[in-house]
Amino acid sequence: MDRSTFEREMHRAEAMRTAGDQPDYWSGYIRGLRRQFHGEKFGTEGEHAKWMGLADEPTESRAQRGRGYRDGFSFGSDPRIPTTVHLTQSVRIAAQAAAEADGRSLSNWIERLILAATQR
Repeated sequence: MDRSTFEREMHRAEAMRTAGDQPDYWSGYIRGLRRQFHGEKFGTEGEHAKWMGLADEPTESRAQRGRGYRDGFSFGSDPRIPTTVHLTQSVRIAAQAAAEADGRSLSNWIERLILAATQR
């Protein structure tokens, strides 16, 4: 991504963080976008791994930051492949219970369902 694209996306994300209802998601997104643009100059590999893993956290605010980080970090990759799926609260609760019953994180459980569906 070039600098003008990065700056434009940063302005959009800052506006969404300020005005939107998901400030944790957008905070993570901004951090992920910075890591994607600056590479290893922004944060350590350990920090990057930690942020990538937050999406599977049971605490919703931490999980939102992690999902945002993953999406920001993947900005500019194949636009035909969505990296975020937004669930209604009731669907999320049901899916979380099913994932826990299966001994998996929600992200892992959803990924397995999608992979199984694509192999039919």
